[in-house]
Amino acid sequence: MAHSLSGWEIPFSFLAFQWTGIIYVYHRDQYIDRAAISLVVTIAIQEVLQTLIWMFGITNTTTSTQCNLFNQIISHMIMLLLFLFPVVQLKFAYKTSFYNDLFRSDSIRKASLKLTIL
Repeated sequence: MAHSLSGWEIPFSFLAFQWTGIIYVYHRDQYIDRAAISLVVTIAIQEVLQTLIWMFGITNTTTSTQCNLFNQIISHMIMLLLFLFPVVQLKFAYKTSFYNDLFRSDSIRKASLKLTIL
Protein backbone atom coordinates (compact mmCIF):
# COMPACT_ATOMS: atom_id res chain seq x y z
CA MET A 1 0.00 0.00 0.00
CA ALA A 2 1.55 3.31 -1.10
CA HIS A 3 1.37 6.40 1.04
CA SER A 4 -0.59 9.20 -0.59
CA LEU A 5 0.63 12.72 0.14
CA SER A 6 -2.12 15.26 0.62
CA GLY A 7 0.17 18.14 -0.33
CA TRP A 8 0.71 19.91 2.99
CA GLU A 9 3.83 17.94 3.92
CA ILE A 10 6.08 19.73 1.43
CA PRO A 11 5.33 23.35 2.45
CA PHE A 12 5.37 22.19 6.09
CA SER A 13 8.93 20.88 5.69
CA PHE A 14 10.00 24.19 4.14
CA LEU A 15 8.48 26.21 6.96
CA ALA A 16 10.08 23.94 9.57
CA PHE A 17 13.53 24.46 8.04
CA GLN A 18 12.98 28.20 7.64
CA TRP A 19 11.80 28.77 11.22
CA THR A 20 14.66 26.63 12.54
CA GLY A 21 17.10 28.81 10.61
CA ILE A 22 15.41 32.01 11.80
CA ILE A 23 15.65 30.93 15.43
CA TYR A 24 19.31 29.96 14.98
CA VAL A 25 20.24 33.26 13.29
CA TYR A 26 18.34 35.26 15.90
CA HIS A 27 20.25 33.61 18.74
CA ARG A 28 23.59 33.75 16.91
CA ASP A 29 23.20 37.54 16.55
CA GLN A 30 26.38 38.29 14.61
CA TYR A 31 26.94 41.19 12.26
CA ILE A 32 23.61 41.87 10.49
CA ASP A 33 21.81 38.67 11.53
CA ARG A 34 18.87 40.28 13.27
CA ALA A 35 18.43 42.90 10.56
CA ALA A 36 18.34 40.20 7.89
CA ILE A 37 15.69 38.18 9.72
CA SER A 38 12.98 40.53 8.45
CA LEU A 39 13.66 39.33 4.90
CA VAL A 40 13.33 35.66 5.78
CA VAL A 41 10.38 36.04 8.17
CA THR A 42 8.24 37.47 5.37
CA ILE A 43 8.79 34.36 3.26
CA ALA A 44 8.45 32.05 6.29
CA ILE A 45 5.04 33.53 7.11
CA GLN A 46 4.05 32.93 3.50
CA GLU A 47 5.05 29.27 3.91
CA VAL A 48 2.91 28.99 7.06
CA LEU A 49 -0.07 30.40 5.19
CA GLN A 50 0.55 28.14 2.21
CA THR A 51 0.68 25.12 4.52
CA LEU A 52 -2.64 26.19 6.06
CA ILE A 53 -4.17 26.36 2.58
CA TRP A 54 -2.97 22.84 1.80
CA MET A 55 -4.18 21.54 5.18
CA PHE A 56 -7.57 23.25 5.48
CA GLY A 57 -8.31 25.26 2.34
CA ILE A 58 -8.35 22.47 -0.21
CA THR A 59 -11.26 20.08 0.01
CA ASN A 60 -12.82 17.49 -2.29
CA THR A 61 -15.03 20.22 -3.78
CA THR A 62 -12.19 22.67 -4.52
CA THR A 63 -11.64 23.35 -8.21
CA SER A 64 -9.51 25.86 -10.08
CA THR A 65 -12.48 28.26 -10.18
CA GLN A 66 -14.29 27.43 -6.92
CA CYS A 67 -12.46 27.86 -3.57
CA ASN A 68 -13.86 27.98 -0.08
CA LEU A 69 -13.76 31.20 1.95
CA PHE A 70 -10.78 30.09 4.07
CA ASN A 71 -8.74 29.44 0.93
CA GLN A 72 -9.65 32.86 -0.50
CA ILE A 73 -8.78 34.72 2.72
CA ILE A 74 -5.40 33.01 3.11
CA SER A 75 -4.64 33.55 -0.60
CA HIS A 76 -5.28 37.28 -0.18
CA MET A 77 -3.03 37.35 2.90
CA ILE A 78 -0.25 35.72 0.86
CA MET A 79 -0.75 38.27 -1.90
CA LEU A 80 -0.51 41.08 0.65
CA LEU A 81 2.79 39.63 1.92
CA LEU A 82 4.11 39.50 -1.64
CA PHE A 83 3.22 43.16 -2.17
CA LEU A 84 4.84 44.13 1.14
CA PHE A 85 8.07 42.25 0.47
CA PRO A 86 9.71 45.09 -1.55
CA VAL A 87 8.95 47.45 1.36
CA VAL A 88 10.65 45.00 3.73
CA GLN A 89 13.64 44.83 1.37
CA LEU A 90 13.90 48.62 1.26
CA LYS A 91 13.69 48.82 5.06
CA PHE A 92 16.46 46.21 5.31
CA ALA A 93 18.62 48.16 2.85
CA TYR A 94 18.06 51.33 4.87
CA LYS A 95 18.93 49.59 8.16
CA THR A 96 22.08 48.01 6.76
CA SER A 97 23.39 51.02 4.87
CA PHE A 98 27.08 51.76 5.25
CA TYR A 99 26.19 55.20 6.49
CA ASN A 100 24.06 54.34 9.52
CA ASP A 101 24.84 53.15 13.06
CA LEU A 102 24.88 49.44 12.23
CA PHE A 103 28.09 49.74 10.20
CA ARG A 104 29.59 52.84 11.77
CA SER A 105 32.17 50.79 13.67
CA ASP A 106 33.06 48.76 10.59
CA SER A 107 35.93 50.92 9.33
CA ILE A 108 37.35 48.37 6.88
CA ARG A 109 34.11 48.16 4.91
CA LYS A 110 33.67 51.92 4.96
CA ALA A 111 37.21 52.41 3.71
CA SER A 112 36.74 49.88 0.91
CA LEU A 113 33.47 51.56 -0.07
CA LYS A 114 35.20 54.94 -0.26
CA LEU A 115 37.98 53.44 -2.40
CA THR A 116 35.49 51.95 -4.85
CA ILE A 117 33.66 55.26 -5.16
CA LEU A 118 36.89 57.14 -5.92
